[in-house]
Amino acid sequence: MTVPPPGDSRRWFLLSCLCLCLLFLTIQFIYTHIFTAMLFEAARTGNLARLRSALRYTESSVAQVRDRSGRTLLHIAADAGQFDAVRFLLPTVDPGIRDHRGQTVLSTSL
Repeated sequence: MTVPPPGDSRRWFLLSCLCLCLLFLTIQFIYTHIFTAMLFEAARTGNLARLRSALRYTESSVAQVRDRSGRTLLHIAADAGQFDAVRFLLPTVDPGIRDHRGQTVLSTSL
């Protein structure tokens, strides 16, 4: 790294702070995307151990996360016929929530 000229130290500092903020936001975005994908896969396959551990160490609002179609974890589990996952998720997600097509969990699973 080169030493900045005497008058540019503030500019270098601000640039360094900006780079660190962008790096942090990028890492947070990637982590959130991977975590969300893992949750939806666990709901689809009925992996209760993974759902329990993920929801135990996070906020309960994680169960309200939606996919691109507006479907919650409960929608995914019901659609896949994962009854144990549905029973587990039911207390954390409102079954009346509708996806982008206006379907509830019940109408999705029929």
